Amino acid sequence: MDNKISFWNFISNTNIEIPIIQRDYAQGRLGKEYLRQNFLIDLKKALDKNLPNGEQYLKLDFVYGAVDKAKMQPLDGQQRLTTLWLLHWYVALRANKLEEACQMLKNFTYETRISSREFFHKLCIPTNFETFKTASDTGIAEFITSRTWFPAAWKQDPTIQALLRMLSGTKLNDKYGEDITDGIEELFQDTTPEKFEEYWKILTSEDAPIVFYQLSLDHFGLSDDLYIKMNARGKQLTMFENFKADLVGYIRKQAQDNEEWKSLLDIKTGIPISLDTTWMELFWKNRSGNNRVDEIYFEFLNRFFLNYHIEDIKDEDDKYYSYLTGRKTKEHNRSVRYKSLDNYKWNNEIDKVLFDDLKVILDNLSISNVEQAALSRPWSSEFQFIPQYKIDNVGKNVCADTETQWLVVDSITQQQRVVFYAICKFFKEGAANTDLEKKDLKNWMRFVWNMASVRNPDGGLAIDSVSSMKSVISVLSGFDAHNIYKELKYYDKTAPNNAFGRQLIEEIEKAKVILADDDSLALYKGSCRKQDGSNYTTWEETIEEAEQFAFFDGGIRFLIRNNADEWTVGFFDEKWINVQKFFDKNGVKDTEEYKYKSKALVLKAVLYQAKDYQSLIEGDKFVLDNTAETWRNRILLRSQWATAVHQILMNNLNITVREGDFEIYKDLYSTNLLNFVANQERRYRIKNIHYKWAIYPPRLEGFIPDQNDFHRNKLLNECETAGKINIYTEQKIPNCNMLKGWGIYFNYLFGDKTYYFIYWYDNKVYAMEEKWSSFKTRNASTPNASKEYYCKDVGINPCVTDFCNLLEDIIKMQE
Repeated sequence: MDNKISFWNFISNTNIEIPIIQRDYAQGRLGKEYLRQNFLIDLKKALDKNLPNGEQYLKLDFVYGAVDKAKMQPLDGQQRLTTLWLLHWYVALRANKLEEACQMLKNFTYETRISSREFFHKLCIPTNFETFKTASDTGIAEFITSRTWFPAAWKQDPTIQALLRMLSGTKLNDKYGEDITDGIEELFQDTTPEKFEEYWKILTSEDAPIVFYQLSLDHFGLSDDLYIKMNARGKQLTMFENFKADLVGYIRKQAQDNEEWKSLLDIKTGIPISLDTTWMELFWKNRSGNNRVDEIYFEFLNRFFLNYHIEDIKDEDDKYYSYLTGRKTKEHNRSVRYKSLDNYKWNNEIDKVLFDDLKVILDNLSISNVEQAALSRPWSSEFQFIPQYKIDNVGKNVCADTETQWLVVDSITQQQRVVFYAICKFFKEGAANTDLEKKDLKNWMRFVWNMASVRNPDGGLAIDSVSSMKSVISVLSGFDAHNIYKELKYYDKTAPNNAFGRQLIEEIEKAKVILADDDSLALYKGSCRKQDGSNYTTWEETIEEAEQFAFFDGGIRFLIRNNADEWTVGFFDEKWINVQKFFDKNGVKDTEEYKYKSKALVLKAVLYQAKDYQSLIEGDKFVLDNTAETWRNRILLRSQWATAVHQILMNNLNITVREGDFEIYKDLYSTNLLNFVANQERRYRIKNIHYKWAIYPPRLEGFIPDQNDFHRNKLLNECETAGKINIYTEQKIPNCNMLKGWGIYFNYLFGDKTYYFIYWYDNKVYAMEEKWSSFKTRNASTPNASKEYYCKDVGINPCVTDFCNLLEDIIKMQE
């Protein structure tokens, strides 16, 4: 970095114009007292040749912007340039060199407000300050504001007020009661005229000790217009800008004591310049409606910091995790609120490797020109590696804070954090610039999403906690992201004994199919065709299309396993044809020829083929429906169902009732009960209730099939068929003798009067009031006795006549 330049040399050859889109001068604001003090002290140390470690120059990093015909509009460096201008102006004033100085200082102007521009113009008229030297007891700010050329309205201009504050300082004290030296005048209060002349010579010399590095946007091959738009962030410093300043400040501080850190501050390729140039373009693509990027940039860096330490975090209560995910913020959108860089430190420091990784990853991403679609899958298209702004129902950005106008960014799930980790890993290991590298990225993302899309039997994503995130990441971390097929094919480690391990084994087996013996892509020679009717060329595209079909979301082991749950592609073609007939994105579907869904043909067949059906479908383990959730997570991918799944995917849907099966099981696969149950929104399950097996959704009544000595459905249907009773219509289901409810309502005509009854799950029939409004009870024998019902036990296997006699006995009890 040998192109350093002093402010005097720079302004002598360049007109500096602070563009209208820039914010007001911030270093002079209230609340920035310590910032001013520290910066001013460093400036004076440079003038006094008293810099630490014997340094010759105080280097203020780079200033860059758009340069056109010797006019420069700074995009970064506005604050430093303004403070340096004030320093030169004040020293010139006190050294009696203002006439000479203003010839160059007038090359600096603010376009943010007319009043600001006019103020700088007035400062560059030496005659305005001819009487200042005689006003020995008057401070510079007081002198300026008392002049007739200073309109009272200028006191409302925040830039002018900040400029005056930087010149004169404040009367604020530190915690020890000492005045904070936060103004140029305060800094030089004991300086003699002769010393000011010496300072002026130093500032205007060819070897001035205060320097910076100036760059034009031409260094980056980027348009001026684009960068001007990207700097349009509003007048107030945002949380992101404060965070960025602290982050860069941390790097600078480390670089003072450690040579290794200095590479991060390279004038052309370092982190400070990259944050505002090449990396900014990545975020500009997802900018808000009013050209903001601060929120998504800030969110990305929060995600990156968490990603770097994710394997070190213990659980959700870890304070590092809680802060960077916004779990402890009060806002419902969990927006992280920046307060201090301390929240980003791990064991009180930020690793240099974190910055190295950030630089490599974003540099590689910047040169790769990767489309968002290459980082997601059809079933996860909402994921964005570069965050995007949340949009409301009318297409507008959502505001999280009306005071600061901070915008809401779309949230990220734990599954997506794993994918974020994987993308970072890929670009840390290399770019995706060439066609071959882009293919490597495609292969890696396919593998990553397949691993991240593992689900629990209840349908929820298996990545649902910090521990599960770490479990998947521990698998991903062991692979070369740019060579995943060969890595999988020759994988020789033991897979984890969990759901992620099972998916890993599937990926290994698919890789063995995808690659030929010489590790080239294996050709597909089967009879299947693509969904658009064209031919498959390789096994890779065949498998990939299957993974993206319907609700499979990357899990297709049922297509490449046989009846004994062994890996083979011998049955792939027939299975692939049949799954396309049976399923769509919502689950089981109907075709013109077969009512696979409406008549639950596929569900009945898989239940019929299941071994050890009691352990598979009883309790809360299984939902009797046609949904994608049940079929993907409870049937197709479960090894316990492998034999049954193999049979139905080989189109074996035939059912012959086995007399030895339990009645409830036969009711499921051989009656029309599932035609009704499987197509309800309620999630029906088999579970024991009231000492009987029942089929019902949580917290609601369902069906109690006939079993053991309980044959309510058969008996009531026989009685109604014989014309003896009328069952309550709402408890019947179409084309099935199964009745719904823990108690079944019916009426019975005896003589010329209709009587109402309920056949309860305890195998007793109870008398009820008209229209089944309540149970009929007899008077208690004593005041404190329990109510007594008119009821009788049905007994075992009564016939229609016996049942009618029982009803008449209950009627007579009431007389």
